[in-house]
Amino acid sequence: NSVSPHSGWLKKSTSGTINLIALDTYPGSSGAVFRLAPNSSLSWKQSKLLFLFFAGVLSVVSLYFSLIGAWLVLPFAGLELAVLGVGLYLQCRWSAQEQIIELAGDSIRISSGRRNRSTVLFPLHWFQIKLQRNRHHWYPSRLIVGSHGRFLEIGRYLVEEERERVAEQLQSAVDASRSRHRYRAHEALPSMKKIRSTLSADNQDRRNAKKNDRRRRVGNASQL
Repeated sequence: NSVSPHSGWLKKSTSGTINLIALDTYPGSSGAVFRLAPNSSLSWKQSKLLFLFFAGVLSVVSLYFSLIGAWLVLPFAGLELAVLGVGLYLQCRWSAQEQIIELAGDSIRISSGRRNRSTVLFPLHWFQIKLQRNRHHWYPSRLIVGSHGRFLEIGRYLVEEERERVAEQLQSAVDASRSRHRYRAHEALPSMKKIRSTLSADNQDRRNAKKNDRRRRVGNASQL
């Protein structure tokens, strides 16, 4: 499905979440915005509730076995809870990362990370999008973007079909932004020509005034 410049596009899957947010629905944005993030089956609050549930069940079971003399169950139950807690924490930490690609004016801003995101700026007219396919078909492709020798990979947590769709939609958005910039520059040409003609006319008037002033002075000197 194609995406128009003024409509939102949202796709969720088992691998990741891809958003194309339109200009009028993304505060502070001056162009199309892509948001790439891993799929999160559980939120941080849901993960904590799940951990508390298993902690309660294991505590009841461990307490029962300890009362009947099998107290060695307690350290193993604690170890299981620790492994579960670490696994849930790492899963939430992984799903919290995201990449935001914003087409802002004549530049493209890419922010990556979780809370403290690193931001990289690229010029719009030199921006390149490369979908590098591995010669071994069992390896996933890599979506590389950048310009002037600076490139970074985006969408590593997406499946092949989604990565291809992101490359296609991002290229379409970049081409549309370049076309708008060229159209604005073409519209600005008549006004620039008018300004230049006005400036040249003013300069010509000044030169004529200086010539007339010199002639007047020469005439006055000859009369003396």
